[in-house]
Amino acid sequence: MGVEVNPSKLIGDNEINPSNEALEINPSNDISPSKMRRNKGEGSGSIHWRTITKNGKDYQQAYYHYEFWSEGDRLLKSSKYIPKRLLKRVQQMEQEKAVVGEILGVLGVTK
Repeated sequence: MGVEVNPSKLIGDNEINPSNEALEINPSNDISPSKMRRNKGEGSGSIHWRTITKNGKDYQQAYYHYEFWSEGDRLLKSSKYIPKRLLKRVQQMEQEKAVVGEILGVLGVTK
């Protein structure tokens, strides 16, 4: 006559209940865009900085690295230089988790 223990209900464990409501873009949500994710299937991308040395001087250049996947297979992986005139716009779009295709459109890349 033993006590039956449910391993998912141990003392000190908190039940995790993920909610899709937090991921929806809604002005009344208190969740910042940086806590949100893009929808699956829209590709992934991020801004990376490279140090370029020219004439003995180091310069920081921004690049947008992006990938597109389908059913576990990577279809495309590449990067695109972000001109200084477009950097703020791309950073804003990235913070708002815009679709990768829209960001690439701003950079003049066709998928």
